[in-house]
Amino acid sequence: MKQTLTLKQSKKGINKFIVLFCIGFLAGIVIGNFFIPSAGEEAGLMSAYFLNKFEYMEIEYSSLFVYILERRMKVYWLLTILGITGVGCIAAWGYTMWLGISTGAFLSVCILRMGIIGILVGAVSLFPHYLIYVPVYVLLMWRINENAEMIKNNSVEHEKKKIIGKYFLIMALVSLILLVGVILESNVNPYLMKKVLKLV
Repeated sequence: MKQTLTLKQSKKGINKFIVLFCIGFLAGIVIGNFFIPSAGEEAGLMSAYFLNKFEYMEIEYSSLFVYILERRMKVYWLLTILGITGVGCIAAWGYTMWLGISTGAFLSVCILRMGIIGILVGAVSLFPHYLIYVPVYVLLMWRINENAEMIKNNSVEHEKKKIIGKYFLIMALVSLILLVGVILESNVNPYLMKKVLKLV
């Protein structure tokens, strides 16, 4: 019975992640179409000037790796720590919506600035690191939700400590997978972007 309930809760958590991400994604499309363009055609990542420069830019991969590692790990561990507090679920679902908004807005700007080719450029800009990031954050959101449920349903202090200990162990191991995503984002993605920009 407990196992069945856990499976149902897990499925519910994943479904909630998908729904919130999609809502955020749609909101991001609206933002990308109606608000971001007003800042000017040459503003932002997808400006023609930036893309032309990026194609020939020399990238310091080690510095880029450190920069991305710091950004990604800060968010990941902040959410992980919040996962044992009363605001853990709110933070997790809020960040899920933000992921959807930022992805939707970014892809919209790509299309607005570059036309149909922008779909290809936008898709490549998220590859291959998003193949790691999406499962990692789905797992993180699910674990935060499951963790909150288990702590709420368990009044024994000793058992709560065991739940929290197991939770941090799992999240520490998952952070190693996140590290793979950072390596891909800082070393593989810039190479792919340069190749695509030369083609378009």
